[in-house]
Amino acid sequence: MKKSYILAVCAALASTVLAGCGPADENTDVLKPDLTEAVTEAETTEETAAETTAAETSETVSETTTVETTAVSETTAAEETTAAEETKAAETEKQEEKAPEDNGGSENQGGDNKPSDGEPQSGSFGDDDLTFTFGGSSVTVGKDLSAFKAAVAPSSEDTAPSCLGNGEDSICTFDHFTINGYTENGQCIATAIDLTDSEVSTSKGIKLGSSKDDVIKAYGTGYTERGSEIVYVSGKSELAFRISGDEVKGISYNFSIL
Repeated sequence: MKKSYILAVCAALASTVLAGCGPADENTDVLKPDLTEAVTEAETTEETAAETTAAETSETVSETTTVETTAVSETTAAEETTAAEETKAAETEKQEEKAPEDNGGSENQGGDNKPSDGEPQSGSFGDDDLTFTFGGSSVTVGKDLSAFKAAVAPSSEDTAPSCLGNGEDSICTFDHFTINGYTENGQCIATAIDLTDSEVSTSKGIKLGSSKDDVIKAYGTGYTERGSEIVYVSGKSELAFRISGDEVKGISYNFSIL
């Protein structure tokens, strides 16, 4: 029982003792109202205090919950924002890495068959590697040379009777390369193509000055060695690279008409 309730009861008892000298009925009448009123007042005070405490506790819990909820929401929002920024940064980096490759591919399309500045292509040797392209026109050893000569006029052309005893041999000189031809019955067949400087390259980017390793990476290990040359052969045609000091010093496409 709370202190205020005890004090009220004590006060009522004291009043009863002091009134003891009067008649018993009068004392009883005085005691009952005073005692009842004191007890009621003490109980009311106690209930009010309890309700006030409960209200304060509820308000405190509510404020604490609100603060905690706000903190959790702010933390979650911050984490989501950070994750989104990191994802966007990663995507941007990938796009920047990819852009130079795309631009390089566009710059090397068409043109005059100049080699790209990138690494030589990887692969193996095939019949397509016997074709040389310059200025958008192509010529293949063992095939008719007439259309290529019409599209890319040589700077000079020398002819002589064929050493085979039939037809005519010719040497056509172009900027950066020469082509040997054999003419018989009105058809000129390309028998050799020699690249003369590093301004032109093979279809896989090999040029004068490339390394032996570059050649093997581009055309594979299916070659034969012939003196200082490594040679890739397909039927009567071949692609030969003359190597000196681990560097490409000569590139020739050849076709045997025999």
